[in-house]
Amino acid sequence: MRRFSLDSLAVVGMLLVPAFAVNVVGAQESPEAKAVFQDEIRVEVVDLRVSVVDSIGEPVRGLKAEDFEVYQDGEVVELTFFSEEAHSEGPALGANSSGVIQPLPPDRMILVFDRVSLEKKARKRTLKGLETFLETRLSPDTLVMVVLAGGGIEVVQPFTVDRTKVKGALEAVNVVEYTGDTLRGRKRVFERSMSNTHTVQSGIYTPGGSSSSLGIEDGLGTMQADGYLGQINQMRDLEFNRILSALVDLETIVRGTAGLNGRRDVVWIGEDLFIKPGIDSYGAFFEVFQRYSSKVNIEHPEIWAGENELSQQFEAIARMCQGMGATVHVLDASDRNRYAQENEITKGWNSGVTPFPLGDQRNMTFRQDGARAQNLIEGGRFLASATGGASLSGSRDVDEFFDLLGAIIGGTYWLGYSPPGGLDGRLHDVAVGVKRKGFVIHSADRVPAETVHHRLADFAAAEMLLAQGENPLGFEVQAGKSEKRDDGKVVQTFRLIFPTGSIRFLEDGDQRTAQLSVAVVIQETDGKVKPPSVFQLPVSVPAEKFKGGSMIASSFRLLVDEKPQKISIALRDELSGISGCQSLNISSPLVGAEQ
Repeated sequence: MRRFSLDSLAVVGMLLVPAFAVNVVGAQESPEAKAVFQDEIRVEVVDLRVSVVDSIGEPVRGLKAEDFEVYQDGEVVELTFFSEEAHSEGPALGANSSGVIQPLPPDRMILVFDRVSLEKKARKRTLKGLETFLETRLSPDTLVMVVLAGGGIEVVQPFTVDRTKVKGALEAVNVVEYTGDTLRGRKRVFERSMSNTHTVQSGIYTPGGSSSSLGIEDGLGTMQADGYLGQINQMRDLEFNRILSALVDLETIVRGTAGLNGRRDVVWIGEDLFIKPGIDSYGAFFEVFQRYSSKVNIEHPEIWAGENELSQQFEAIARMCQGMGATVHVLDASDRNRYAQENEITKGWNSGVTPFPLGDQRNMTFRQDGARAQNLIEGGRFLASATGGASLSGSRDVDEFFDLLGAIIGGTYWLGYSPPGGLDGRLHDVAVGVKRKGFVIHSADRVPAETVHHRLADFAAAEMLLAQGENPLGFEVQAGKSEKRDDGKVVQTFRLIFPTGSIRFLEDGDQRTAQLSVAVVIQETDGKVKPPSVFQLPVSVPAEKFKGGSMIASSFRLLVDEKPQKISIALRDELSGISGCQSLNISSPLVGAEQ
């Protein structure tokens, strides 16, 4: 089972060799590949999903484009596209919109069960509430994936609309071995032991005189405090590694399903996703033993927790999810008592994105930042807030979470606007307002200004991670001839084979032409994954050779290291807008020979 670190894709670039050929039997070679540049994009629009719910948590429908206002980096932008998702089959035109509006792609939901942190009782409650949610609140057209996380990723059920398969996957999830009971049981015993601690006093205390009893008490208390502190520090290290592992798994899941069109909701189900690991146990310790701080290094909980917190990691994951267009919902299914200091630290935080008033008639989302996260215990709430999702922490009422989740999905609107600086591929701060009172807006506070080719590159990288991509174009990838250069590099030929019926061709005199965009990702034998390369691949076939149902072979060459292990290719038909993805495991190139 493969693991990926937080910087797993931050590797060296890949060099394209600009030479390729396209052939059908008897067809001529096509022109050279063309690099993809932003000025080739015909429509520059940033997609923004916004969910609106009322004061009782019900989805709000029937809003119009004029009810919304959007700010990018503090500057108001004009909507050029608007659609209420629930009625996407109708016209979806906004100001200045033109052309044919394609049907919206299907929604996708990824259910992630953390087998390291989730307890048996919490799992049963969650599965019961989830069953009702799937039957009553989720559209039957939504594609659902079921994943186990914790110690690696296991896809129990790939994307499907078949609820029978989903139900079977959830039954399988229920019988998998979890370690959450062991972890939580250890913490409960530890905290109960501390709360029941009392020191033995002997002798008689005389005011103004010495007291051996106080000396004995102080000595025992100091020893106990020192012993418990050592255990808590060890527990914090374990919690730190557990939560970091959960974030790595979350990154793999989000990256591994990127590039797919449509709404993508990732539902993380587990317990105790803390930004400050161990602070719950340390809070109990501090209440009992703070009187011995002059003899034992007992710090205030906030100072102690700050020594080994995960605010930067949570911020990085939030930015990654925003950049990949994923909405994260977090169900902390634990049923724990809250400490007084936790209530103070999380005061004012609510599920999802908290609105604030702007003038008298508007509600706006706001941007979460690292400084805000540093004062927040609940990392799940931070991730949900930053991406426009729902969260529930430390409560038995999982139905409350699924009700809010259903409302967020059911009250979704699609907004589009032309970014002031064009599609630069960067994340931008975004605030969304609705010109009515009493509504709560759920939306990511950053969105990427990315082109379709950025998404194509994400698609190819995703296929490398989880191989969950789709291939409606029906193309295949083959490794062809390779040539070794004097510098040790290898020029490797690859072939794309696809049926003529899957690609849209135009008549151009005595030729039939198509325009494809290709994104390529290569993994080497040492496990390093190179960043995607994107180029255009024009296809030209003589009219007399063009037949329905025939196959076309299009070749291109890449400059690679001597031992590539795997290649992932995402292909986009620019005329139809349809994309597909395929990967191929390859051995060391056989120099000068066909593989």
